[in-house]
Amino acid sequence: MVAKFLSPLEASSYFHPCAPSPYDALRQQAVEKALETGYDYDSLTEIPVDWSSDQDPNNHVSNPVYARYASTGNMRLFESFSATMGDKYADMLKGKGIGPVLKGYTYDLKRPAAYPDAVSYGESYYCLSMCACVTSPN
Repeated sequence: MVAKFLSPLEASSYFHPCAPSPYDALRQQAVEKALETGYDYDSLTEIPVDWSSDQDPNNHVSNPVYARYASTGNMRLFESFSATMGDKYADMLKGKGIGPVLKGYTYDLKRPAAYPDAVSYGESYYCLSMCACVTSPN
């Protein structure tokens, strides 16, 4: 069910940190569904669509922007590793020692997103491993 609003300001009011949101119940359902289907809780994030930079001339989120949303979700997931990694976490962020490699990503768009939407993002993974990489001079 799509909420009806009296004004554009009311439609984007969920961006205000003190405002109650008409989307709270929908958010809770989305989180529950994401967890049921194997998404990692720590990677879940909600990203508001930026009217000025995320949309294309057709007023929906441009495809390359979804990669930026994925990057935001990746960072949330990496941040969840800090407790386990200890001091190595800071090194990872600086590109020293070990670091994450993103082999690829896919996304499944349910409908076009546009301002004042917010995109819910989460990651699921089946294998995280530590490996040593050897580079050759050739």
